[in-house]
Amino acid sequence: MSHQSTGAVLTRQELYDQIWTEPMTAVAKKYGLSAVGLAKICRSFEIPKPPVGYWARLVAGKSADRPALPELEERDKIEIRAFRVGFEPDLDSEPLVEVPTVVVPDELIEPHAVVKRIKKEINATKADYRGILECDDSISPSFAVSKNSISRALRTLDTVYKSWEEFGGIVRSDDGALGNGDDFVQLAITESYRREEKPKKDRYFTEWVYFATDNLMLEIKGWCRDGMRRRWTDGKSQRLEQKLGNFLSTVPIWLEELRAKRHDKECRERQRALAEARRQVANKREARETAWRDDLLMRARDFETAARIRRYLAAVEKDIADGIIRPTDSEGFKRWMDWSHWYADFADPSVMTPPRIDGEDPPINTPIESLDLTSETRAILIGSEIRNTDELYQKAKHDLDVMNKHGPYQFHYELTEVLEGLGYDMTTKDWVWRRE
Repeated sequence: MSHQSTGAVLTRQELYDQIWTEPMTAVAKKYGLSAVGLAKICRSFEIPKPPVGYWARLVAGKSADRPALPELEERDKIEIRAFRVGFEPDLDSEPLVEVPTVVVPDELIEPHAVVKRIKKEINATKADYRGILECDDSISPSFAVSKNSISRALRTLDTVYKSWEEFGGIVRSDDGALGNGDDFVQLAITESYRREEKPKKDRYFTEWVYFATDNLMLEIKGWCRDGMRRRWTDGKSQRLEQKLGNFLSTVPIWLEELRAKRHDKECRERQRALAEARRQVANKREARETAWRDDLLMRARDFETAARIRRYLAAVEKDIADGIIRPTDSEGFKRWMDWSHWYADFADPSVMTPPRIDGEDPPINTPIESLDLTSETRAILIGSEIRNTDELYQKAKHDLDVMNKHGPYQFHYELTEVLEGLGYDMTTKDWVWRRE
């Protein structure tokens, strides 16, 4: 790392544009100056600086007015000569923002709605074994302090909320989180405690006594990347109240990180959804092609089967014509040959062949009174509007269930066997029950 002497000559307009485009601390670092030194240059050349809260408003997505640069007849050029570091800036370092001045009042006046709720809850809470009173953090920001620190902690939190809203941010009413847009960070204000061992008298175990320390800590809860500050505490030279400006200038950095993380998550979800949609299309295509392939193979097998049957029947007919073979039952052989030709066509997927029904005895349509029925089934059917077995065969399962309210199974068993005995095809009915 080397240092080199560099200089820069800027117009007032150029410096004005820079300090209103990026924080003064960043501009000062660019020219090897301190923020105080750059501020003195701005005062000397009457260049207006961004007010406190300007950058927080921009990060929060709010508009912020920029005053015009006053005109000067002389001194319109600025010469800056300073030492600067001769290497590229660390792109991974924490962004620099303006640190606003925040003052915590001595009294809690017209507290923020979230603070008012915390005050009501904490006053109704009893201290635990450490002397700490703690709010339910499921409905409020984490708030755990001793009785002596309640007033100070409430005033600190109230100042944070009011200042953040003054900068254009949003305070979520349910849990007191700070945010803008869709991103929020949750807070916690707590008090540390210490413990001391009780003197052992006649005891064989150690007992401790706990004391609150009056040292408060303001914390941003949740995930953060390495190097990001998340805790502000009472120090030897500065109290927590004096560090609220630094805290409020850090919140936008957290929100920007959360926003980037949320956008990355949404990006991954879109990628995953697109890939999953592609996988589903591929799976459906594969399932469709598998079904087509199985059907094709089955049809090809059936086609070969039909072709073999036809070749066989042709050979038998030739042998009969040549007098090589002679059927012993010519009538029965003719019926078998007719059926065999029909089955060859029926098995051939390339031939549209209706089911063979000739030669089968049609079902016998019988009046209900003439059926051989048990007494219970006869009573049910006689009391219905069904006159014969054709009408009974047309009934759906629901109709029969309504007729027999005491349990359909025995009723369905009997009707199935009666209709089958009369020649009805029961394979198409949805209420068939058969005894094993």
